Amino acid sequence: MKMRGLALLSVLWCDDPVFREWLKLHFKNYVNMDVSTAEGAAMFIRRLCGIRSRRDLMFNGDAIATFNREIREPYMAWEQSQPLRPPQNKVAHANG
Repeated sequence: MKMRGLALLSVLWCDDPVFREWLKLHFKNYVNMDVSTAEGAAMFIRRLCGIRSRRDLMFNGDAIATFNREIREPYMAWEQSQPLRPPQNKVAHANG
């Protein structure tokens, strides 16, 4: 089964060091695990959402609601309030 939607978004965000730093700051009173790695961030999301796999974010209504309320909406609001950061893709700068 190919991941899509929130499941894919959670994978992409967990790979992003900026997202992991946001997790650490946003949940500073809640995070009692290391979220500095992609796997640590994924484990935190699975625990927070009460799921075994982030694939569950494709069909588990309760997990989807928790992810949207606790992670997606606040992170996107925070991200929009930040100055633009340079693209992570170095290829995009090769011709510029």
